[in-house]
Amino acid sequence: ERLISPSTNATDVSYGELGIGQIETAGDLDLFTFDGGAGETVLLQAAWQEGTMRPCIELIAPDNTRTDACENAFTNRIDTTLDQTGVYSVLVDVFFGGSGSYALAFERLIAPSSGAQSLTSGAYVTGEIDPVGDLDLYAFEGSADDDVILTIAWKSGTMRPCLQLIHPDNSRSTACQNAFSNQLDMKLPMTGTYAVVADVFFGGTGKYTLDFQCITGKCAANVKTPIYLPIIRHD
Repeated sequence: ERLISPSTNATDVSYGELGIGQIETAGDLDLFTFDGGAGETVLLQAAWQEGTMRPCIELIAPDNTRTDACENAFTNRIDTTLDQTGVYSVLVDVFFGGSGSYALAFERLIAPSSGAQSLTSGAYVTGEIDPVGDLDLYAFEGSADDDVILTIAWKSGTMRPCLQLIHPDNSRSTACQNAFSNQLDMKLPMTGTYAVVADVFFGGTGKYTLDFQCITGKCAANVKTPIYLPIIRHD
């Protein structure tokens, strides 16, 4: 393969995509490419689907610096902030021989990719993690000192849902226990765009619900108060 510049058979990937790849025989590898910008925080995740291999992932920057994730695990992840603008290569390989299929998830956390689902106070949504290695991205606008509660709860399947909140400065708040529900109840530290990653504790697939409530602060002031009309009975 040619990593810089990526060979013409490299597969282009875009933020928000989830694809299935195949390591067809021992020694095979797959090459992907994308255009990245300095300051963007990206998440790349390769997850085993079937077969005898454990997928590894390597990110090659335009100047040939490398970031890799290659443990003997069913899932390997790179979560990093790009320091260059240009064409990046992504190499999917294996930990130690074998073959099989994998899922490749690719997201931009800062700034959240255009495919992120917008959250407003009172939002209650149902999402799905499928296949193994999938993840969902949400985003909302928050102000310093807003009190918010994010709750993710299991609905069906074999997984246990987790939450990760990415602050505008890339600091993180995480709720990820081996439980049927996980919650973040906190005061936002700064004003800006927040990303929310819905993920799993340790593999599996299934459906979940995500509830977002702003309790106090500027976001609460923007929530419309419901109007309850009296019930008129006609005898």
